Amino acid sequence: MGTKYQAFDNDKARRYARHPLDTVNVFSRLFYTWATPLMVLGNERQLEPSDLWPLQAANKCDAVSRKFEPTYHETKSIFLTFLSVFGCQSLFIGLLQLFAMLATLFGPIVLHQVVSAVESSNADFSTLFVPVVALFLVKVVQAVIATQSKLVNQIMFFKFVSALQSLLFKKTLALNTNSRKVKSTGEISNLFSADMDQLLSVAFTANDIWITPLEVIALLYMLWYILGYAILSGIVVISIAFLSNRYLATAAGNNWKALMEKKDTRMKTINEVFGSMQIIKLNAWEERYGDKIRDLRDDELKSLWTGSCISAGTIAMNY
Repeated sequence: MGTKYQAFDNDKARRYARHPLDTVNVFSRLFYTWATPLMVLGNERQLEPSDLWPLQAANKCDAVSRKFEPTYHETKSIFLTFLSVFGCQSLFIGLLQLFAMLATLFGPIVLHQVVSAVESSNADFSTLFVPVVALFLVKVVQAVIATQSKLVNQIMFFKFVSALQSLLFKKTLALNTNSRKVKSTGEISNLFSADMDQLLSVAFTANDIWITPLEVIALLYMLWYILGYAILSGIVVISIAFLSNRYLATAAGNNWKALMEKKDTRMKTINEVFGSMQIIKLNAWEERYGDKIRDLRDDELKSLWTGSCISAGTIAMNY
């Protein structure tokens, strides 16, 4: 009699015909209860590819590319294409993040009201109860909106990067001989991976460019309303911190450009080595090219160390 060994029961395996977001109700969508079964399964055992949900049809690379590429061929601009395809969605996400930012300012307002009520002689239960309950409700709504905007923002920019990678892949296949000499395989590989990752990291915080100044202005106004002219010293400190962060950000940008150039040079050398391995072996050039690649990597690590120091300085300045 044959025996079938398996690590887990068959009922633990998950097979999804559709993504849960295509069928769940509003409550599950807002509070992420649709993800609970996968979290429970991941707590019981290691997840397998078959346990994951299939992509939603709108998030597949083919569907995104069909919208992105025709617009790009018309505008010849990635930025204009992004605005045309994802502009309305990006604006909606920005408004959600703006509301979440305004909700964070509600806490200091309520705290000021509560302290003022406690200091006054006519404070009663209702005077304190109403603002505290209002603060609780606002914070709950803020948490829901913040998490939803983050999810939608991540999905949107993953779709954007997917469209860019598809466009880059098709352009790479169409390169002629002269173009292949200008752009090496290593440079194209970096564009497809490392540069796309940096695009994602910037995209996740793109709306902070206009939301953060509004938050600073609102905080300064609130402090001016409470402290009066004493806020001027705070403005001086904020200005110094802003100028310092600007200097560090410029240094980080320059260092990043240098790092990418060094990485492209190293990847180009590595691809040349793999492409000429027979010649290198016949001439016993292994150590020479090994030393060259190590020197390029050491130079790259110096830029990484400089970037880490700049990041540490930025964090220290913010605190």
